[in-house]
Amino acid sequence: MSDLFYAYADESGDAGYQFRANSSARFVIGIVIPNDAEKLVDTMLSVRRKLGKPAAHEFHFRQTDEKERAAFSNGISQEAVMIFVGVIQKQFEVVSKLKILRENRDF
Repeated sequence: MSDLFYAYADESGDAGYQFRANSSARFVIGIVIPNDAEKLVDTMLSVRRKLGKPAAHEFHFRQTDEKERAAFSNGISQEAVMIFVGVIQKQFEVVSKLKILRENRDF
């Protein structure tokens, strides 16, 4: 039987490839895997309390000021976590797929 663990994931950008119609240039996903999920939740609740935010407040990087960003970063830096981030530069992905398709034509 395997051990149970928690992972928190979030994404930024969109999955579209219509760049002239405002599709994002990148799709980014971040995953946080804490050693102790309950302790991480307690820490984030404490950060929210110190900032005067409700317990359900969601941090959104581009919508927060420097004070909130620093409080969140300081809080999570005190926890034992693994962090994974993946970035897809979508314009390059499209070019690569087209090149592969052209090179592998069966006709």
